[in-house]
Amino acid sequence: MPRCWGRGVTIREEMEPGSAGKAVCVARAKTVAGYDYKGIAASGDKVTRWRPFAAQAEAGNVDLLRAPWNREWLDELASAPFSAHDDQADSAAGAFTELALGKHGGGAVRLAGW
Repeated sequence: MPRCWGRGVTIREEMEPGSAGKAVCVARAKTVAGYDYKGIAASGDKVTRWRPFAAQAEAGNVDLLRAPWNREWLDELASAPFSAHDDQADSAAGAFTELALGKHGGGAVRLAGW
């Protein structure tokens, strides 16, 4: 966990279905003791979970920090759900959902994914 994040950061991680997903989140909670961490079980299919974020992006309500990873990130989001990889689409939709609907108290939100 990068120290620069500080203890006030909210950390959310999608809990994969089954006992393995729960085990990962239990183990992660131990490694980030002292942080506001929660594994969140996904509900519904991926495309349905992505729609609110996609709608806001299409409406121009999503800002993207200019960085070297932008093209790869945008390409992955544009090709989902038809590509082999959709982890970044999952994390973007999860972050959006937490920011829009979560009770994180404001401030920075980070999604675990390492």
